[in-house]
Amino acid sequence: YGLFVGRLNSASVAANSGLHVVVAGKPIQAGTLLSNEDLREIPWPAPPLPAGALETAAQGAGQVALADLEPNQLLTRSQLA
Repeated sequence: YGLFVGRLNSASVAANSGLHVVVAGKPIQAGTLLSNEDLREIPWPAPPLPAGALETAAQGAGQVALADLEPNQLLTRSQLA
């Protein structure tokens, strides 16, 4: 019981961290001009965020993908131009 409750508490804290990262919402080919519809924001459990991670879809919209991206792949500034 103690192990189960501990996991529930840590999951609750992670879900409420207020942090988000941006992932590809669908398969994206290199050279694609990204729009908000191509991207999704997902909760991030706790600081720190991955280096170069985007926090809002608006930060990626209007950028060009430098490489192919898989659905749910984390987006970083180094993957965009």
